[in-house]
Amino acid sequence: MGGARGVFMVKASLPQRIFSALATLQRHFRKYGLRFGLWRLYTLLTHPDLKGSLFRAVTPAKPQTAFQRFEPQDWQGSVVVFDHSVGGGANHYCAELVQGLVQRTTVLVATFDNTTLRYVLRGESTFGTSNHTFDSVEELLCALDASRPSRLLHNSLYAWEHAFAVADWMVRKKAEHVPLDIFLHDFFFLCPTVVMLNQAFRFCGVVTDAAACDRCLEKNFFRAPYTANNITQWRSVWGRVLHSANSITVPHQSMLALLRKIYPGIEARGQVKPHTAQSAAAYALPQTATTVIAIVGSIGLHKGSLLVYELADILHKTQGLVARIVVIGTLTPYRPHPNILVTGSYRSGDLPQLLAAHQVTVGLFPSICPETFSYVCHELMALKLPLVAFPLGAQGDCVGQYAHGTLAGGVDARSALTAIEALERRRLGGAMPWSNSF
Repeated sequence: MGGARGVFMVKASLPQRIFSALATLQRHFRKYGLRFGLWRLYTLLTHPDLKGSLFRAVTPAKPQTAFQRFEPQDWQGSVVVFDHSVGGGANHYCAELVQGLVQRTTVLVATFDNTTLRYVLRGESTFGTSNHTFDSVEELLCALDASRPSRLLHNSLYAWEHAFAVADWMVRKKAEHVPLDIFLHDFFFLCPTVVMLNQAFRFCGVVTDAAACDRCLEKNFFRAPYTANNITQWRSVWGRVLHSANSITVPHQSMLALLRKIYPGIEARGQVKPHTAQSAAAYALPQTATTVIAIVGSIGLHKGSLLVYELADILHKTQGLVARIVVIGTLTPYRPHPNILVTGSYRSGDLPQLLAAHQVTVGLFPSICPETFSYVCHELMALKLPLVAFPLGAQGDCVGQYAHGTLAGGVDARSALTAIEALERRRLGGAMPWSNSF
């Protein structure tokens, strides 16, 4: 396969890494312009592993990683999995999926590396792992054709260059009687924005007016890279994939309802399978008079970072309001605020200790877009922490049914604070330390 590289990467010197990073950045800007460059910077800054993601950005060739020539005869009958390389819950799900499959068969995981603009194929078997890279999507798909896959799994094609080519290939292979199973973790098949937020940073409800969608997409900050503002073409391509699939698995019923709005009849292939979240012993609430609001995770714009600052401003300006915010994770864009403490990235297992260390009394899940599933919400609910969320998507459903949870009346900071106050009154037996209304 002509695109496979048979080189062994070694650790480059600092000047070489800087030069490589600048060259890669130049390729991005030359090919896709300012908008893609800004998107790339934003995804790096909002990545849960901020330090690691920045390091990988300036070190496109991972140290001591062998990229071997792809030999399709070694991978005959493998299960092919398509995934993105951006990080987050979808990658976590894919890792667990592949780990289970490898016990029974060989697996080829195909991704697109946004730092190098190359396609990566990782072979997984009980004998070990091998890595292969290709310069074009045509070379990647040709290699996969030669491996004669026994099954195709879509985990995510978000941020893939030439994702339409992969979509057409999957439909073709299904016509050749190769089973195709779709796992969906976001709204990529509905809209290139993925998070379904319009230009006003509001959930659009899944618009069916194509002209309105195209106007929104033209200037929408959240539109994924390598995508155009043509919603009719977009939904035509992904509709063919969905209707070709043997099965479509989503983590929450609300996602299936939105898919049905654009792709009628899709529920016949759809099944709801919630993700599994870690369980833990209940967190003991402190009996302090101070309200400490925990916001957990990697909080970017679609996760409500601007709303967090608005909430902090209200707390800061209201006299007699004894309350503060601790972000256990990251907050982007970041600016210092007297009522906000940002702890930085954390390990999931450390969450109970971090809540106790900061004397947290209530949690807020500030995401302003509908989630398909929220590991954070389920982790906090497992700890029995009182929790507030907005009436959107999977988070609204699970927190709304949670014995120690409540939903804000609207998607705004003051509604969130009203809901927080209700939970704090419950904790303190009706007595509130807040001396005046906000």
